[in-house]
Amino acid sequence: MPNIFFILGGLFFSGGSLYLLRQNYRYAWKGIKTTGTIVELVQSSSKGEYGATFSPRVKFRDQLNREHVILSELGLSGKHFSAGNKITIYFNPEKPEQISIVSAYFNFIAGFFFCLGLGIILIGIFVD
Repeated sequence: MPNIFFILGGLFFSGGSLYLLRQNYRYAWKGIKTTGTIVELVQSSSKGEYGATFSPRVKFRDQLNREHVILSELGLSGKHFSAGNKITIYFNPEKPEQISIVSAYFNFIAGFFFCLGLGIILIGIFVD
């Protein structure tokens, strides 16, 4: 009989990583791709054991050439963003304040946890 705890744990990791990827890319499917500039980093969590997380404030121009400065919901450790860096973003053309930041680091972490979840599920199915 499969170990239900392994299967549930694997579903938690895999499902959670897919949810986070979906949240990060929710404007990418129907959005407009552009390049933004990080204006500043705003601390989005208190400094803990692994350091604080920061959300970038991004400046970009929409399809009508209007400038927008938006604080992203995506928060990562400060070493992955720096003020002045150019980054790829997607924005909702109807509501330009809704943006998604494309981050290779974020994609790597989400992919790692997705694969970890699948591995745990397989252990639960095949190991007695």
